[in-house]
Amino acid sequence: MKVSVAKKLLVTSLVATMVLAPCTAFAKTHTATPEAPKYYPTAEEPEPAPKNYEPTSEVAGAKSQLPGAYAVKKLAGFAVTTSLANAIANLGLTGAERPFIKVYDISAKNSPLAFACIDAAAKSVGGTVIEAINVDFGKMSGGKFVRLENGEVVAKVGLKKNQVVAGKKYAIVQVLPGGATKIIEDQDNDPNTVTFPVQAGLGAYAVIVY
Repeated sequence: MKVSVAKKLLVTSLVATMVLAPCTAFAKTHTATPEAPKYYPTAEEPEPAPKNYEPTSEVAGAKSQLPGAYAVKKLAGFAVTTSLANAIANLGLTGAERPFIKVYDISAKNSPLAFACIDAAAKSVGGTVIEAINVDFGKMSGGKFVRLENGEVVAKVGLKKNQVVAGKKYAIVQVLPGGATKIIEDQDNDPNTVTFPVQAGLGAYAVIVY
């Protein structure tokens, strides 16, 4: 897919706003407050990238196996490690349909309500938020992006040198539509990366250290 088309798809995802329910069930001790604000997962405006910035879909030498629009710069890359063939099978795609993933940075400034969920989950385990990304995971069908509802793939993010803390554990806080929030332990042994499952559809994923 041409870069210009990928950029258009990414911008479409960035400006889309979905109203979701308050954060729920991120830890055994958590109780959702009825008066909690609704959660808007996507940033209304992307943070401008420097002119010399090239989005990376490579982490620790491993290139992403899926086509997509990659715009992660606050972490050391984002890559899907599930093979294209396995992703097609896992997602139930048929014919010429192919998976397509859009991923970009979010912050407390441009996604304050998403970060309210993320911060609360991190604090429940005595953790600190490193950075967060938004993932819009779907398929290309008939030349159009269609958000998927079922299936998952395995992905990893890289940590920059100043984000690596010796002797600490890393995990992912996942926030899905409907406000369901959970903490996913790192699934690899590399101190410079965090590996985790990404569900089809829309979601926020934050790296925490504790």
